Amino acid sequence: MPLSAFNGIWSENKEVPLFTAQKSYTLWLEKQKVQYLQQSMSLLADTKLYSKIGAADSISNLKPQQVEVTAQKGDWYKVVSDQVTGWIRPSPGKLVVVEDLNAAADLKDNANTYKYPDAFSPKVSSLGPQTVQVIGRWSNWLLINTNNGNWWIDSRHIELNSTSEEAAPEVAPEAVVPETAAGAA
Repeated sequence: MPLSAFNGIWSENKEVPLFTAQKSYTLWLEKQKVQYLQQSMSLLADTKLYSKIGAADSISNLKPQQVEVTAQKGDWYKVVSDQVTGWIRPSPGKLVVVEDLNAAADLKDNANTYKYPDAFSPKVSSLGPQTVQVIGRWSNWLLINTNNGNWWIDSRHIELNSTSEEAAPEVAPEAVVPETAAGAA
């Protein structure tokens, strides 16, 4: 094919990769079996609620809260919240079982805090070295209590104090690193 034919061929075929990905996902989801659960989990970010798996339009928008998960199929979860029951398909880190923790931890270097435990979630701030109060854990993420709220931090940037389970400090003022300095770090 001559290079001059590229634009025409591209116009006719540019939708093929997206169609293929969507079809592959549909086929994968159809092969998944429903697993029935009874598990309380934390929904950590706004999430659309659907009447059924794959519905085009959501029936509600759930705010962060504790939900009862009653079933799972693939990456869809059937949840019961305070007002409604339906299916959600949360992004990674948005639906987790948070282990309660009461510990002090030393932040050795500058580190970012996030709305929920996923490096692609919205960044809240950058913290400088300090001691922080850890109130929860999920996977390799720690939930810390700050003066500006509870935020998640990657545990690779923080070291739990060995005796912190008994005597955790009060919430210390944050040493917030300006964005320009955080980007250079």
